[in-house]
Amino acid sequence: MSSTIIGSISESTKIETINRFLQMSNDTNGTSIDCPFSFTNIEAVRRCKKVVVTGPVGVGKTTILSEICKHLDGKVKYMLVPEYIDVLPDATEKLAKYLKGELSSYNFQRYVSVYYIQYLERIAKDVTEDTVLIFERVPDDALWCFIRMDQMKGLITPREHQHLSQLIARMNEYFNLPCYTKTNNQSALIIKSDELAINAKVAADFIKDSSHAKIVIGLFNDVKICYDRVLKRARPGEDSYNFNGIFMFNQCYANMYKNLMFA
Repeated sequence: MSSTIIGSISESTKIETINRFLQMSNDTNGTSIDCPFSFTNIEAVRRCKKVVVTGPVGVGKTTILSEICKHLDGKVKYMLVPEYIDVLPDATEKLAKYLKGELSSYNFQRYVSVYYIQYLERIAKDVTEDTVLIFERVPDDALWCFIRMDQMKGLITPREHQHLSQLIARMNEYFNLPCYTKTNNQSALIIKSDELAINAKVAADFIKDSSHAKIVIGLFNDVKICYDRVLKRARPGEDSYNFNGIFMFNQCYANMYKNLMFA
């Protein structure tokens, strides 16, 4: 999907995109005159089935997602919405600065939110109501895990948290995205990511057979396995993750899955 790749996101672009998105999403038709986005196909985006493959850092989301897609090829019309790190040319640099404390959590999370808005704008024209959009994480991941952890560390102020919460809630509503609160039109499958071949097929069958409009495929694994994967891939900036940090991510996702399944 190289045609959907978007460029670097500057601070001015970030501010403009968020402001214009909020303006657009206040318009019931999604077609504000001053809006720079081409969401002329927004109803198809809203109505199509959406799947998120999610889980803590190092759990193996990209690997199992690749295998899931192999099982869906030729059987389901799907489009991928990759994580920002795999699309934006400046993503690795931004992530490294955020993890090293050189970029504030608030500004980093707005950067990630803008990515979702711009990426969905790029692919909207190609979406039909029978398309399955498959996300590698969604904005709610930030709210439940990354923002929550930073808030516990005192890295996000209450006002910043409120602003990010409102922005993500608006995105969830406007695009009808999967989220991590139990709802009637959403189903979830929580699986361990160690038996790749078996679990990828189980997940693919779950996606094909589910009648729900939104699906969550939640991955988990042992903390040590996740930590070893992070060390092995050696992504810039991730050397700041220690074992305890990965443990905290796993705990956040475990609590999120509990809320998703039983709240």
